[in-house]
Amino acid sequence: MARKNGLNMESYPLIKVLKQTLRDEALSRGAAYWDLQDVMGGEGSMVYWVEEDPALAAKDYIHFTTKGSQRVGDQFGEVVRIAQEAYYSEQERIAEEAQRRSDSIKALNTATLDSSLQDSVQP
Repeated sequence: MARKNGLNMESYPLIKVLKQTLRDEALSRGAAYWDLQDVMGGEGSMVYWVEEDPALAAKDYIHFTTKGSQRVGDQFGEVVRIAQEAYYSEQERIAEEAQRRSDSIKALNTATLDSSLQDSVQP
């Protein structure tokens, strides 16, 4: 979002503080945070989106055009796909580690049982 300040367009001042607060809060709770302004190109990028040919944002400097919405959706979808792959990979790693531990415990229990049986059979 941008607003006119004299002859220039600028990002709303609240956005910087709001972004940092949302980011800190999300990450402190173990949630993901996706920064649309950074994805668009950083502070003041809405101006470039409006001036793009074809335009990616409307001349109200707030709303996306269909092409802009598609770009944002595609980028967000890609980030979600990457995060999902990372999640599944981590779940697989955790399951493999749990299986290794279980196998180690079984092997230890078997060795202990075998040793106990040998001790009880010896004269």
